[in-house]
Amino acid sequence: EDSIEIKAEFMTLKMRGQYNLTDIVPALQSTINQYFNTTPGTLVSEPYEPQQIEFTLYVTRSPLVEELYPNITEMEDVALAGNFNSTIGELKVQGEIPRMKYKDFLFNELALDIHTENEALQYAVTLDQVASPKFEIINTSLTGKAKDDLLDVKLLVQDADEKDQYRIAGEMKSVIHVFEYHLLPDGLLLNYQPWTVPPNNSIQFGDAGLMISNFDIAHGTQSLSVNSTPQQPDAPIDIKFSDFKIETVTYMVTKDSLFAGGVVNGTATIRDMQTNLVFTSVLTIRDFSLQGDTVGNVALKVNNEKTDTYAGDIRVTGYGNEVNITGYYYDAGDKSNYNLNVDIVK
Repeated sequence: EDSIEIKAEFMTLKMRGQYNLTDIVPALQSTINQYFNTTPGTLVSEPYEPQQIEFTLYVTRSPLVEELYPNITEMEDVALAGNFNSTIGELKVQGEIPRMKYKDFLFNELALDIHTENEALQYAVTLDQVASPKFEIINTSLTGKAKDDLLDVKLLVQDADEKDQYRIAGEMKSVIHVFEYHLLPDGLLLNYQPWTVPPNNSIQFGDAGLMISNFDIAHGTQSLSVNSTPQQPDAPIDIKFSDFKIETVTYMVTKDSLFAGGVVNGTATIRDMQTNLVFTSVLTIRDFSLQGDTVGNVALKVNNEKTDTYAGDIRVTGYGNEVNITGYYYDAGDKSNYNLNVDIVK
């Protein structure tokens, strides 16, 4: 039996079993691929000897960790444990970070659970709370299982009473050379409201690029449409907003007051994603509000059609405001600068 035990100021690691350190990664990759092929189109796997491991890992916020990561101002001990047997395709990993504060962000009860069961690879990532002075998300989970090259994916956010507030549920297939994801017909819940989803929606991505088809979601008068035009990988992606309420999304992160609100109409296009991403947008936001204060009606045209340059034309009217902003922002590293004309009429 092989064994390793490392005790240091910031961690304790114990491993025992029958393993070769250079064979662990290819053996783990091969085991995962039994449930979901993470490299579609690749038929040959790297050879390895059978691996059998049990391990535990504890990480402590020691003076060394404080020196290397000064932005982590709080951290309760991190625990990770599990076992792996490549011969029978068994994998189990459980971990927990009870509490950690990074800069202004506080994370409470982050947990990981991965295990094989019923000829599938089950997974769950849960987070009780992530909060900052301006926003908060609670009762969040990402769960699902992998089996027969099909990956179930469900992102769920519940409110303080553990009632479902947001849900995005879908399936991802691993097929030759590409991954293909689609939302389930009843898989979209936004701020407690179910949204309609076309049954033939799909998001396909691989080496050839991204292709989105029939991603047209709606609730009442609100709708959001995202599609590749034409229908081929790496084609431009057209986005259309129709009476889309910003608070449909921002209620998820709302803490004391609504982070942002308003009704969006207009279009945007994204292209050349594999080379030098370019976007153009022509949008209006009616009754735009920020942190609970109504700013007004906003009309904006923004694009980056010129390399390293973001051009904008923004008009704010209503609610006693009239402001016009035009100009450019040049993103050139240390030489970045902007040239704006701001006309505050009232």
